[in-house]
Amino acid sequence: METAISALSTVSPREPQRADGSSRASDRRDEETRGQESQAAQPSRVEVQEAADRLNQVLDSINRDLAISVHENTGKLVVEVTDPGTGEVLRQIPAEQVLEVEESIDKIVGLFVNDTA
Repeated sequence: METAISALSTVSPREPQRADGSSRASDRRDEETRGQESQAAQPSRVEVQEAADRLNQVLDSINRDLAISVHENTGKLVVEVTDPGTGEVLRQIPAEQVLEVEESIDKIVGLFVNDTA
């Protein structure tokens, strides 16, 4: 009787299979792989700045009143449309308020992570 009980304790439960033969474990592995691929595809801050500089050179050559930069705190690309006469910024994409909200959310998430750690 003890042998039967010890044999049962060494058997690991099998993950249920779906009709297509997949399991939740394979879904988790797929999600982890996709997450790693998306992280690897993210350009560095320097690469983004270099791209913005190259775009500005092209825009200068066609005399457009656009400026492309990288927002200091969020690392997002920012496009500004300026008045050629005054140099005043007529439009910014994304708007400064959007960038400020994103920055605030990042700070809140950082505080939350620090409190739970």
